[in-house]
Amino acid sequence: MNGTNRQMIVRRQTVYHTRATLSLHDVATQCGLHPELVERFVALGIIEPVDDHDDRFTPDATRRIQRLLRLRRDLGISYNAAGLILELLERIDDLEARLRRYESASTTSEPREG
Repeated sequence: MNGTNRQMIVRRQTVYHTRATLSLHDVATQCGLHPELVERFVALGIIEPVDDHDDRFTPDATRRIQRLLRLRRDLGISYNAAGLILELLERIDDLEARLRRYESASTTSEPREG
């Protein structure tokens, strides 16, 4: 694999390492969407391209879009509203993961009796 396909993305203070990126067309195909709708998601900030490559995305982009589409379908809301809900759900996931790490660290560092 050449160096151009190896990317490091910093997003929401989380570092993701990925070996491969997807083109805008690949993302659209995997999600069953027209590429112009994927471009709209980029414009809305729902998905972000890799670094300065406006047409390259991590595999996470397809997962975000699929989750967004489920929210929109199930709740009957706009893409903007679904994007906001998606962002809030991801923040909750991050906070729950932090809490689990904190609780795990505090239980392993407590002195044992006996």
